[in-house]
Amino acid sequence: MADSRTSPKLDRPQIIRVAVGSKNPCKIEAVRKAFREILDRGANDGNSDNVTASSRSVVKLEISAFDVPSGVPDQPFGDPETRQGAMNRAQAAFNAAIEAAGDDFSQYPDFAVGLEGGLEKHLYKPQQLSTNGVGGDGMQQTEELWCMAWMAILGSNSALCTLGKAAESNFVP
Repeated sequence: MADSRTSPKLDRPQIIRVAVGSKNPCKIEAVRKAFREILDRGANDGNSDNVTASSRSVVKLEISAFDVPSGVPDQPFGDPETRQGAMNRAQAAFNAAIEAAGDDFSQYPDFAVGLEGGLEKHLYKPQQLSTNGVGGDGMQQTEELWCMAWMAILGSNSALCTLGKAAESNFVP
C-alpha cells in the first residue's frame, strides 16, 4: 500500500494564504513562524525530529500584510480593549485581502490574523520583610503596569474567531 505522504496529490505544494492585519515586520514574522511551525509539524504527522526538505515543500505559505485600523486606542488598556483590537485587525485584514483579490477567488485568504499588544494595571500590596524574614504590615497598596498581547485568527469563512493571549510580563519603565 502506498504511503499517503508520497501520493501524487502531494507532489504539488498546497498554498495556504494568510492575511496579517499589520505591516509591522515583527508581527508579520511572528505569524510566519507560528504558521510555518504548525504546517511543518503537520507535514510530518507531528514528528518534528524527521522534518525533511521534501515535507516542507508540501505546503507553501503566502503571507500578505495590510495596514488596517485596530479600532481601539493606539495604546489599548486592559484585556477587553486589547482583545477587541486583535479581533478588529483580523477582520479588517480578511476584508482587505478579499478586496485586493477582487474576483480571483483563488487568492482569497485561508486565514486572517490580528495581533494587538496592550497594558493593564494590577493592584498589589507589597510584602516588606522584617529582620526575621516574616512579612511586615503597613505597606500601601500599589499599582504595577503589565504588558500583554492578544492574537485573533479568522478562518476562511470569517465567522469563527480563535483567540489567544500571550503570557503577561511586568512593565518596568
